[in-house]
Amino acid sequence: MRLVSGLGLRGLGELDLGCFPDGDWDVPLPLVEEALTSAEMHYEETWEPASPATTAQTWVRAFALCVISGLVWDRSWVIGPLLRKDYAPAIRDGVPYSKRESVSAPADLAEMDALCEYLTIVQGRYPGALPGPVPLAKPDTEARLRATERLDAVGAVDADQRLLRVLLDDDQSAFEQAPAVRLLEHRAGVGTDPMPRTLLPVRTAAVAALASLAHGWQLGIRSAYLPDSLLRTPQH
Repeated sequence: MRLVSGLGLRGLGELDLGCFPDGDWDVPLPLVEEALTSAEMHYEETWEPASPATTAQTWVRAFALCVISGLVWDRSWVIGPLLRKDYAPAIRDGVPYSKRESVSAPADLAEMDALCEYLTIVQGRYPGALPGPVPLAKPDTEARLRATERLDAVGAVDADQRLLRVLLDDDQSAFEQAPAVRLLEHRAGVGTDPMPRTLLPVRTAAVAALASLAHGWQLGIRSAYLPDSLLRTPQH
């Protein structure tokens, strides 16, 4: 999972630079045990290509990688508050601090908003949010209803958004077979010479992890895409 953790940290770095390019930033490079920081490097947003800009898809992928790698459980990274209180609002507003145009598809925004509900945050003694006692929890009934209504309202959704929609109904028997079907679809769709980053269905795996870690279900799915370590709380 070290590589996945590295991709999760890279995803957070992309969100930080994409949402707040003129702010303080820290892009970890865990594979070489170094980091790029605003204190040590000069960065100009104009150096980046005009597209792709930071969108809700960027957020969802970073969320998924942080969940399946276990990185979200490391309180020192404050991942939940950053994703929910900093990056998601900026993306909803079209990343106003960036010179690059950001337009997110309605379905991607609805997916991001639904996943935000799983991130627990609490107010600390000082201004700013902190991670909750556990980083992930099942949203309450009202929050799940709002999330399902937003997903239903956007019309066409992709396979992983449909899977999330099933999870939000909080019905284990209805959900149980859905990830297995989705993983078979993914395996059939990757082709004979897939790009490396398409091999792992990170969004599917993240939704399955939420079913186990947030909803508390013991899933009967057996798949190399879903190792047992992904479906249980990491041991630190």
